[in-house]
Amino acid sequence: MEKSELVGSRLHEMLPIDQLDEDVPWSARVISGQSLHRTVRRRRRDGKILDLEMQAVPLMVDGGVRGAYAMCRDISEQVRASDAEREHAVALNELVKELEVQTDQMTLLNEMASMLECCATVKEAGTVAQESIRKLFPHAVSLGLYTFRASRNLVELSASGGDSGPSESVFGPDACWGLRRGQPHWSDIAGGGITCPHLNELRAARHLCLPMTGQGEMLGILDLGFPGVEKEVSNLPYSQQKLGVAVAAQIALSLASLQLRDKLRRQSIRDPLTGLFNRRFMQESLEKEITSQTQEPSSICNIHRY
Repeated sequence: MEKSELVGSRLHEMLPIDQLDEDVPWSARVISGQSLHRTVRRRRRDGKILDLEMQAVPLMVDGGVRGAYAMCRDISEQVRASDAEREHAVALNELVKELEVQTDQMTLLNEMASMLECCATVKEAGTVAQESIRKLFPHAVSLGLYTFRASRNLVELSASGGDSGPSESVFGPDACWGLRRGQPHWSDIAGGGITCPHLNELRAARHLCLPMTGQGEMLGILDLGFPGVEKEVSNLPYSQQKLGVAVAAQIALSLASLQLRDKLRRQSIRDPLTGLFNRRFMQESLEKEITSQTQEPSSICNIHRY
């Protein structure tokens, strides 16, 4: 700014402070005898915005105010550095929270895997999976674990939970896009995208169908229902799908192991030609009966007295 432009100009016109929502100009406050120390933002003639630290003091002559003195220092770099540091701290805090959530999820996954290894039946595995899914997906309003029947033409509900209830208890593989494609599929009841036919009567806003594949065979589907997703958490469906894939894979591995174990046991106690029980089954049954009779001495005594 040229000297000719400075002479006769008012301070508040040369250094306007838009942030001060005041009726009295700041220069008038200084002229009245008040000191001023503020951080302000001002646009230069070339359009660049500067952050300024302004200090203004009244000029006292013979005990009276005869003018004002104002000094501005450009602190734009410091302000930008402070903003960058604050943004970095926020991002780091979010990363730490995300890592904590992932650690908790891995712990729950390991606990679920350990419990599933100890299950003796598919029904027990379904109960364990149901309790674990509730912890892993606290925002889910419904869940359904479906497994194929022996005929492979229908899938039926093995475990369920949630407030809104499961979808149809029995349906064909063609009624689920997740089973058709062999990939996770999102269904939006509100009308966004393609919805699986077996979800038409559900109240949850969004559903995630996760196919369960173990040892190269499709074993069933895991259906998770979620409420509407807000804009500020738009990345939530991706994280839910990523975790859901890991959960479905772990459940499928357990189901495949249980089915293989059950198949081997049936083969060991039945004749492959006639389907009748063989000598091994008779021997196991006899040992169980002898053990149960040994644990009940009163009944044995009664038999002898008879």
